[in-house]
Amino acid sequence: MVKKINFFLKLPITLTKKNEAGYKEFFLEINIPNINSILEKLSNIYNPKIKELIKEDKLNKNYLLFLNGCFTNDLSAEIHDNDRILIIPIVTGG
Repeated sequence: MVKKINFFLKLPITLTKKNEAGYKEFFLEINIPNINSILEKLSNIYNPKIKELIKEDKLNKNYLLFLNGCFTNDLSAEIHDNDRILIIPIVTGG
């Protein structure tokens, strides 16, 4: 069953299109409304570089994932209408 879902996604600037910083609203028709399937679909229709976020069915270790303000590692987490997904690179300094 295909589900229509409306959500907001903020990606690292290196994975967005030019001049699209900040949260971007997406509306997708998707079979399994979870983070993994959303990222996979967006890599096909928005930016192929999004595939860099997933390594062996896990989030790339160089990024952090937040769902509605809460940290998670669970790419199978279900997404609901108006959810906010934030993916940021891990920044280190010295």
